[in-house]
Amino acid sequence: MLAQRTSDYHNWVEAFAGNHKIPIQWGEKGVRKEDYVLPWLRRMRKKGAYGVYFIFKTNAPQCPQRLLTDSLSVSSLFWTNF
Repeated sequence: MLAQRTSDYHNWVEAFAGNHKIPIQWGEKGVRKEDYVLPWLRRMRKKGAYGVYFIFKTNAPQCPQRLLTDSLSVSSLFWTNF
């Protein structure tokens, strides 16, 4: 049951990102997320837009009590609200 929910959530996030042309990428080790997404934030501010503008994926540590089909989770949703 948990594996199905996880899969449904991943599919929803990927569909949302695709429908709204939001980049979704793996976070690179040693790179500050805030610095990496700065060009996207600047574009949003220039347009006067708000909302989610970037999504990072990460490998989440698995809890030993739970069996998951994979360990992918959405790490960060970057958004602006002005």
